Formats: sequence, structure tokens, C-alpha cells
Amino acid sequence: METPPGPSALVLPFDLESDLEWRIAASPAWGIGMDWCESRRRHPAGSVKEHVAQVLAHLDRLALPAPTRARLRLAALVHDAFKYREDMSVPRVSPNEHGYLASQWLAPFVDDPVLLALLELHDEGYRAWRSARWGAEGQERVRLERLVARLPHDMNLYATFYWANNQTDGKDQSQLAWFARRLGDLGYELSPLPFRSFPVGRLAASPSSFFRQVFRQEFDHE
Repeated sequence: METPPGPSALVLPFDLESDLEWRIAASPAWGIGMDWCESRRRHPAGSVKEHVAQVLAHLDRLALPAPTRARLRLAALVHDAFKYREDMSVPRVSPNEHGYLASQWLAPFVDDPVLLALLELHDEGYRAWRSARWGAEGQERVRLERLVARLPHDMNLYATFYWANNQTDGKDQSQLAWFARRLGDLGYELSPLPFRSFPVGRLAASPSSFFRQVFRQEFDHE
């Protein structure tokens, strides 16, 4: 566990790995976000820092190139850090939306428009799936088209973070298959997830077919 410098002496349930990560962790605003707790069904982990620890652990299940891993670690560290700044009395849309707030906060630290767009839109896949569940198909398509328009060459990066963020307790895994299928309808075919070792207990015979289980499986209720 790490203890970044600062008046709060924040204790983190994960290690920091770079000077940039330490600079982020030294921010009191980020530290407040890490200690913030969200008592909702989709986040039974409790505090944001516990959720971040889960996402980082899932990223480490993948054999990612070092630069990709570093970028996705930054996304994990910051993506939910500013939920505490959302005003729940008004609609949670930009600029009153935690992904947008995270992207704006991280912008002075990095020169990476793709990462900033991923941060801003990291919940758009989930929201599109939720719109479909609620029968708002027009809104679902608008969200997906907006996502691919912002990240036309980086949907695999987005999907990798979506997967890692969605493996935490309390989140419906069926949305991953739905997301990949809808992207396929828009002409985007996602690549296999590069697992370090093949997950135990799956019926797939290869990482590629496992990927189809994770992202392409059909569900009877859909």
C-alpha cells in the first residue's frame, strides 16, 4: 500500500508506479475523490480507491504493451475520482458529469487527447446499454455513434478499459457482449483481449474464442 504526500496522509490499496502517478496522488482534490464512498448497487466495493484497486488488478491480468498499460492505469486512477463533485440536484451531463470532470482535471498532466476522450466517455458504453434496456433505442444509437466518432481508431483501447472497469462486483457482465455486438453493427470488430494466462473454467479453446464469450456471447433475454 502507498501513502502519497499530503495533509490527509491518504493510504491507497494499490501501488503507484511512475512519477506521473505520484504527482496525481499528491493532489488533495484527487485524494478526496479516492476516499469518497458511493453506496450504490453497481459499486459495492465502497470507496473509490477500493474500486480503482480492482480495476488495476484486472488490467494486470492482460499482457498489455507498457505504454498502453501506463495509459489505462491513468484512466483507472482518475476515472471515478471526481464523482464527489457532481451536483446530484441537477442532471449529470457535461460539465456536471464525473467523466468530463476527470478529463478536464487530468488535461494539464498529459498530452494525450485519446486518453482524455476515453476518460470523458468511459461510461458511455454502459449508458448506451442502459438506454437499450429501457427501450430508448434512439438514445442508445446516439451514444454509440458519439463514442466511435470521438475514438474512431481507438475502440479496442476503450473496450479494454470498459472490460477492466466492468469486472468489479455489482456490474452486469452481459453489457460487454451487447457492446461488442452493437459495435459490430456499426462496422467495428474488437480484437481479442491479451490475457496473460487462459482463464480457468471457460469452455473456450483459445483466447480468441474466449474473447467471443466475453464480448460476443448472445443472451437469451436479448
